[in-house]
Amino acid sequence: MTSHVVLATSLNLRTEPRVKSKKLGDFPLGTLVEELNAKPDRSWLRVRIGTVEGWMNNGYLLRTESYRARPWLPIAVREYGVEEVVGKVSNPRIDEYLTTVGATDDETSWCSAFAKWCVLQARASHPTIPNLKKVNAAARSWHLGSWGADVTATAPLASIVVLWRRRKATEPGFTEADRSGTPEQVQAKGSGGHVGFLASPYRPGDTQISLLGGNQSNRVCKATYQLGHDYGLLSIRGY
Repeated sequence: MTSHVVLATSLNLRTEPRVKSKKLGDFPLGTLVEELNAKPDRSWLRVRIGTVEGWMNNGYLLRTESYRARPWLPIAVREYGVEEVVGKVSNPRIDEYLTTVGATDDETSWCSAFAKWCVLQARASHPTIPNLKKVNAAARSWHLGSWGADVTATAPLASIVVLWRRRKATEPGFTEADRSGTPEQVQAKGSGGHVGFLASPYRPGDTQISLLGGNQSNRVCKATYQLGHDYGLLSIRGY
């Protein structure tokens, strides 16, 4: 049986896999649900809770085995929903993440800071976790600094996923490769990236990957990334 845990404060169970279908009930953070079926893109799952069956949005569910796989995942889950504050005021919680990489405000891309903060919290009670001295604000530092081991071939759940990302012209570090280069050029010469925790099974060659991470739509959440033109996999890190 594949089971999932509810990430949202409250998540609706619906009769059909769409937001406007009839609501059968709502279930709180931490509820365990059993997966019965899924849409082809896995955006919605058909689940059973007790004797009730219906559909839930998979963006608000995390596989139970992922939650249990690494000590930093429960820490990351507790931060679910933390988001940036609009305007010049920063969210103090995000500022706390950023202190791990020497940054000071949430206008900085904070996906790497969030991942580092979670792993540091876990390392306090799990000293076998590799040292994070070479990890900085750049997502690619997890890859370039060779943190842990490259486990891309096996892709264990909850591992740290490092993506290359095509930067926009308005972003710091923009290069010509980001504008017109091939994905291979962006990977080799670009500086854009993203990092998060593997939230769903991934096999090398898959065209999408699901991550629980920070700075995803400006908040801590679960998101799916299409791999190809704008994003690509650098490596999956573990220990």
